[in-house]
Amino acid sequence: MEISVKRLNSYDSLYFRGLRKIVPEFTIPLLVAQVQTGNCSLSFETMEDTVTTTTTTTSKNVETSTTVTTTSTDDHETISTSTKIINNNEHSTTPEIVECVVLAHGIDSPFGKSSDDMLYIHEHFEKAKHFQIIIRSTVNTGKTLGGIDNAGKRLASEIRDILTKYAPSESSTKFLLSMIGHSLGGLIIRTCIRYLYEDELWKSIIPVCFVSLSSPHLGVVRPSSIINNILHVAAIAWFRGQTMKELLFEDGSLKDEEPDTNRPLLWRISIPESPYLAALGSFYSRTLFSLIKGDFQVPYCSAAISSHNPYERGGGLKARVVGHSGFEHSEHIAILACEEKNIDPLKYAVLDIQDVEVTVTTTNNNNNNNNKNKTNNTTDNASSAKRRKISFQTDSYKELDYLPIILHNLNTLKWRRVDLDFTGLFCHDSLIRKPTIPFLVDATEGEFAVDMLLQFVLHDHRYIRGTLNT
Repeated sequence: MEISVKRLNSYDSLYFRGLRKIVPEFTIPLLVAQVQTGNCSLSFETMEDTVTTTTTTTSKNVETSTTVTTTSTDDHETISTSTKIINNNEHSTTPEIVECVVLAHGIDSPFGKSSDDMLYIHEHFEKAKHFQIIIRSTVNTGKTLGGIDNAGKRLASEIRDILTKYAPSESSTKFLLSMIGHSLGGLIIRTCIRYLYEDELWKSIIPVCFVSLSSPHLGVVRPSSIINNILHVAAIAWFRGQTMKELLFEDGSLKDEEPDTNRPLLWRISIPESPYLAALGSFYSRTLFSLIKGDFQVPYCSAAISSHNPYERGGGLKARVVGHSGFEHSEHIAILACEEKNIDPLKYAVLDIQDVEVTVTTTNNNNNNNNKNKTNNTTDNASSAKRRKISFQTDSYKELDYLPIILHNLNTLKWRRVDLDFTGLFCHDSLIRKPTIPFLVDATEGEFAVDMLLQFVLHDHRYIRGTLNT
């Protein structure tokens, strides 16, 4: 039985789809009610600031419990959701395999609540009835301007708490984990997995899918032009804070011959030897969804980790896939259903990039002399401080200034790329089926992209689970 709960404050309605009931609005401080249908029971208790809903379904073989907790404060709300399935037998109290998806929203928007950003994807994944745990995280709601790494730590802590709650350290449970982030959420999950990777819990995790939906992996530094300058001023005005400094590479040194520890965050999380990239590389698949036009928040090349946008800017009649690369399974190609000649984005990812030079400086503990040797590899020992030549390059449509060394480092990993063409303007949030500007943007064309995302994740989870069973 599927029960979905949505509650934001004490005067909202609760919708229980599984029971086909609508619980009236609460107008008193405290109310306790219970509804029973067949072998299922639903109880809830509500007060001014806290709502807790618990559902228990018991059958002969399976017990399912779902907990949704909403805490409201003066600043923002925190909502954590989790589901646990327990196989009811004499020899096991936890399942051997639990399939888990984490959804991370982007930067706090002036046009709506970020806590609802991933709601459509959450509901779409719930309908698949495949995943035991779906975490639509809002632990960073209202806090996304305080730094990307800080947001990643909070998300890692939330995931750790939920997974350890449902699978104690003494259990043999393995989590098939997929991470999906929209916009800034794609960078947040990149920092998050570093902290999970270094945690004891990682031994119980099998990383499956990493997916970013129009995320600024190369930052949002724009070359000077009238429209770019307007976008820059608007971004600074709306999103002032540490996070914007990190996206503009203003949080660290870009001078030549600086140690990596002094570099901007986006540089540091892209260093091949770093735990950030090691954690990212451990996933079975890494997929980039990018919009070839109409995304004013994140330029195509930053989302696709590419030096070139190879597509013409003609107006399409409908939302469609215009290019893809990195997919090996025939099932993936069928899901993509590219209706025209496919452009391979991989051919353009590192085209004509320059100044990817590495200068290695070996530090001697006995003196301050530095021996500098230029090389194109990063094979120095752990005591060496790596120093790189810095220069920005501009993408083919003059929408983005990027650092070639970051582009180069990220492309040492294998990526799947899905390039989409939407018909309207302000399409950044259409990927999650949310209008960027409410009432002015039709986001329904993003529904096919969400369905495609679900099919990719389902396929990879089934494939990995199949390999574990053989």
